[in-house]
Amino acid sequence: MRIWSGVVLSLFSAKLWLWWQWSKMRDDWNAFFPDEFSLQLSNQLVWPDGLPLWHVAAAVNAVLSIGLWFWVRSVDIDLEHGGAVSERQVNNSINTVNSIRTAITCYVLACTVYIVVSTALETKFPIPDIIVAPWSERDELPVSRPLMDPMPANEG
Repeated sequence: MRIWSGVVLSLFSAKLWLWWQWSKMRDDWNAFFPDEFSLQLSNQLVWPDGLPLWHVAAAVNAVLSIGLWFWVRSVDIDLEHGGAVSERQVNNSINTVNSIRTAITCYVLACTVYIVVSTALETKFPIPDIIVAPWSERDELPVSRPLMDPMPANEG
């Protein structure tokens, strides 16, 4: 949990740096991606010229995770040294923070899935040529065909 949160915070820091440097990096960014789909998807997920709420939410989620870990660790140290800690208070705090983190995670995942699906639906993917055997001529095979013949109208 701590390692993943650290990775998320590192990525968020890199995103902030990209956002501040965007005017200088725009041409390099566009040249980095080999096709239109990769460029569109990366622009939608990374959003290099803005700071979308789902990026901030992911960073807040990571901070909550690390904060919860440090707080539980301090409670554990207090208990080892004979401190009086209410088990009910600890459980309520952990459950509250985990509920907030779950809601944030669902929001970030929903945003990510929406971006990927909407970008994929807007992209025109090439239709591959289907070659049955290496000795087949490409001209012999139809480029596209319907999956099923339309049903004839029932005339009666």
